[in-house]
Amino acid sequence: MNPFNRSGNIELARSVIAAALELPTEGVPADGTIETVPGWDSIGHVRIILAIETHRGERLPPEEMLRAIDVPSVAELLG
Repeated sequence: MNPFNRSGNIELARSVIAAALELPTEGVPADGTIETVPGWDSIGHVRIILAIETHRGERLPPEEMLRAIDVPSVAELLG
């Protein structure tokens, strides 16, 4: 990930996660995790993965799907 774009990617990740989980962006902290963000359960995780894939325009390999466990990892996947 480009370190100069890290904050932009974090904000994008927060926005994507919030939209997927039907939360306000403020409800997804920059250090939020699968354990701390409301609604980020197994169904929520699938919704987040679908949102990432839509943003990227491609399917994620299974190992990348499993890496999406917090806001920074989602930011990295969004690239």
